[in-house]
Amino acid sequence: MRKGERASQIAELYNSNVESSEETLKKIYDIINDINKSNEEKNELGFPKEVFAFYYLIKISKYPEPEELSNIFLNEIKTYKSWYSNSDQEITIKRKLIKNMLSKKVLSTKEVAEIVKDTMDKLKGAVSE
Repeated sequence: MRKGERASQIAELYNSNVESSEETLKKIYDIINDINKSNEEKNELGFPKEVFAFYYLIKISKYPEPEELSNIFLNEIKTYKSWYSNSDQEITIKRKLIKNMLSKKVLSTKEVAEIVKDTMDKLKGAVSE
């Protein structure tokens, strides 16, 4: 669930008196804390915005080496600058990411394919907006 969606859900629970003020404030504090941690991590890694978004999505998918994979993604989007609007370029990048992830032998082929597809679809949607 995205941070904005979590915030909306918290507001609804509060407004419907399901949660107390203390519970609501704690959840808001947790969201703010998550945002601050993400900003610190983005600054430490030094990735451009879309690469950090890729990194974050891969990280929450529980893939064990999100930074390494993000560096591969960064190199690929430097080469294939129109990946979000050119399906051939997108497929080339997906293949490279899948090949790298499978070489680690951590996840099944199906899991890897789903992670890459979901991540790229979310990024493509964000870039084209």
